[in-house]
Amino acid sequence: MLAALPELGHSKREACNPLVEDGREKATYDVASGEITVLLPKATPGLHFPDLDLLTKLMATKGGPVPEPGAGVRGPLIQEMDAPAEGGADGMRVEDSDDEEEEFNWETPQSLPKSLTGARYGFNNAYSGFSAHVTELAKDVLDITDVDTSTPETRRQDRIEREEMKFDEDYYMGDFMNDEEIMRLRKFKPATWTALKKIQKARLNEPALKPLPEESSNPSVAFTEKELEQMRKLPNKSFLIDDERSIYLGLVDIIFAYCYNHRTTEGENTVESAWTICKLSSTLSALETFSTLRETLTAGARRALCYPLYRHFGLVERVIEDVAVVFKLGRRALLRALLEVKELVEKDEACYVLGKLYLEDYCVWVQKASDKTVRSLATELNHVKLLRSEVGFPLEELEKLARECGVEEEGE
Repeated sequence: MLAALPELGHSKREACNPLVEDGREKATYDVASGEITVLLPKATPGLHFPDLDLLTKLMATKGGPVPEPGAGVRGPLIQEMDAPAEGGADGMRVEDSDDEEEEFNWETPQSLPKSLTGARYGFNNAYSGFSAHVTELAKDVLDITDVDTSTPETRRQDRIEREEMKFDEDYYMGDFMNDEEIMRLRKFKPATWTALKKIQKARLNEPALKPLPEESSNPSVAFTEKELEQMRKLPNKSFLIDDERSIYLGLVDIIFAYCYNHRTTEGENTVESAWTICKLSSTLSALETFSTLRETLTAGARRALCYPLYRHFGLVERVIEDVAVVFKLGRRALLRALLEVKELVEKDEACYVLGKLYLEDYCVWVQKASDKTVRSLATELNHVKLLRSEVGFPLEELEKLARECGVEEEGE
């Protein structure tokens, strides 16, 4: 049996399972499409090769050069160039073991390592020296003043102070009382909901002993040609993650902002979408680092009640459900969302620098993220219940006051 691989490009593919050279291998070039199709025989016919659709992971080179950072700009402190995680000493793939993966308690607070308390930020806290770029270009989005003298503590303090100043009680009560449009948006069903329902129905109909199809084989989460091209353009690199928990929680934060925009635009992005996503994500707008799932969702809720057009706690609850659905669909759904956000941000002159600090690396990293950890987060998100009292604004009092005002108006 042969494995068909799309466009091998200039990189040498590291096989995730053994291949053989026995004369059956061949390559063809399609002049019309500009694609090279390479056929390589498997050493074990019928053996499943996972993740062939995750092109950045598939095309990753081994021992490639480290690009020189620009003047005055420092990139990641550590970039893994020869990653052993995908195979053993003989080049054979080592399957992920649930026993070897770290299990997180998503509600236990974690202190930041001392190495993270300096002026470092971006994906994996791996960047510094971007202050001039970030402060000038992203001034309409950024919620911190001096990027390169900030610490995780001062960033959080600045963010919370700005949210306290921005929260508008009258605006919130107005949206609470005049909620016809918001209730309509709450009923909107994103494509991810439909996809998950199809997958769950298919699993119920499968014989108990039959293995479930791999995530990539489900057309509901299959990549489009546009998305495949986006993946081809991503840099080939691996990461030595310093604080894996905060990386996953940052992903939750970004996906929350993505889901809010997706629901409130009903899947049709607008010229405001890049701003909305960046502003609602504390990771992007305040270079925030989280240690628990609850504080991550609380931050998203606060920003969703301070900045966008629709500010309603019921809408926040539905967005959290959307986030849970995306995580249930797995790495590919997460990557598709990140690619969409990356494209939006890159086209926005006020936000694109944030894509360089976070989104590009997230798009590369999520392709190798732990399926077990993603499932764990999906389970937690599915059961989390965020209370109005946790947000830090007097929502219950304002809603009670709004109802009383409504009753008085009806009685006049």
